[in-house]
Amino acid sequence: MAIVRNFFAGIGCLTVLAALGVVGWFYRADIEDWVRARRGGDIVMVAPSPELAAKVEETFRELAEGLGDRETRLTETELQSYVQYRLVDRLPAGVERPAVDLRDSTVAFSAMLDFRRLQVEGTAVEGLRRMMGDSAQVSGEVYPTMTAPGRGRVHIVSLQAGLFPVPPMLIGTAAQGLGLQTEGQAVLLDVPEDVIEVRVENEEIVLIRDR
Repeated sequence: MAIVRNFFAGIGCLTVLAALGVVGWFYRADIEDWVRARRGGDIVMVAPSPELAAKVEETFRELAEGLGDRETRLTETELQSYVQYRLVDRLPAGVERPAVDLRDSTVAFSAMLDFRRLQVEGTAVEGLRRMMGDSAQVSGEVYPTMTAPGRGRVHIVSLQAGLFPVPPMLIGTAAQGLGLQTEGQAVLLDVPEDVIEVRVENEEIVLIRDR
C-alpha cells in the first residue's frame, strides 16, 4: 500500500479521536495574503483537480510496485487533489472535507466530523454531539519520518479542537483504541519496502527509494 494513502488514512482516524471542540481551517486567506506581500505581487494558485488526483494515484501505484524515479515530490495541490477526489471515500464514516497544508517540515490537516455518522464505540461521540452539535471541525499537525525499511512513523506535533489542545497521552491511548500501532506520540504505518526516506521540504512531500 502506498505510504501517503496509509498516512492520510491514519490521519482520518486521528481526527475522529481528537474531536474535543470546534475549530475551523479558516486562516488560509490570511496566509495567502502574507505570502503575496512577501513576494511583492499576486500569486497564482493551482486548484485541486481530478486529473491531478489520478496522477498522484498512479505515482502511488508505481511506488508500491517499486517503479518510477528514485525521488518523488508531491506538491500540496497534488496531495489535496488526491485527498479531495480519491481518499475522501476511503476515510471512516463521519470524517468529511479533509484538507492538507504542507509547511516547512510538517503537514497540517483539518477535517469536518459528523457525529451522527461516526462509528466509534462507547459514549464519547454522543457526549461530543451534546457539547458541540451535530458536526465540528478539528485540526492538527504531524511530522512524517521513517523508522526502518517498510515502516513509517507519523509524529503528532499538535492536535486541537478550537483553542483547546488535545493532551498527548489522550492521542496515543485513543489511537491504540482504534487498532493503530503507536509509539509514544506517534502512529506507525506500513510503507513500500524500498522507500527509505520521507520528509516535508519546501512545501512538498519528498519520498526517496533505495535503488
